[in-house]
Amino acid sequence: MMQRKNNRFVKRGRPQNRSLIFRPKPGCPLKSNGIKEVDYKDVNMISRYVGDEWKIIPGRMNNISAGMQRKIKTAIKRARFLSLLPYTPHHSQMTKSMGRDQ
Repeated sequence: MMQRKNNRFVKRGRPQNRSLIFRPKPGCPLKSNGIKEVDYKDVNMISRYVGDEWKIIPGRMNNISAGMQRKIKTAIKRARFLSLLPYTPHHSQMTKSMGRDQ
């Protein structure tokens, strides 16, 4: 239900001060550290952006900008193609059982 207050419509039950609700999102962590390019050979850094099932985590979960997310996606796909990262958890178990991970 709307109330009229000082020639403006105000919803009931909402705080009047919007600054209490709105918090600016933190910036891209990669850009704040000065990283401009993502290297597919840096497996430790790339593996932070891959989940437990080896799926690429979306940028909105990591607070990464769209451009940087594209670079990370490309680097992960290149590392997978060159067998630096597994495609699935099953791939990592297969390579260990075949003796390739020694």
